[in-house]
Amino acid sequence: MGTRLPALLRGFYYEGWNPGRRANARNRNSFLERIHVGVQRDPAVDPEVVARLVLAQFVDRLPRAEVKRAKAATPRVLQNLWP
Repeated sequence: MGTRLPALLRGFYYEGWNPGRRANARNRNSFLERIHVGVQRDPAVDPEVVARLVLAQFVDRLPRAEVKRAKAATPRVLQNLWP
């Protein structure tokens, strides 16, 4: 399935992902800033919308159990980005 994902989703899902380690999000703003940098700080792109859309794609494309594990591994400050 990974080869069929758009490049952005593949990057979020595969690059550096370690299911045994929780990511350390210093805060919500720093997470969204990293997304904003990734889209070349395009003022027309809202990084929160990007985050929500990517997570919605995970929910739509991955098995329910895998989504549940991913949500559980998401830092508390980012939990409300999931659909």
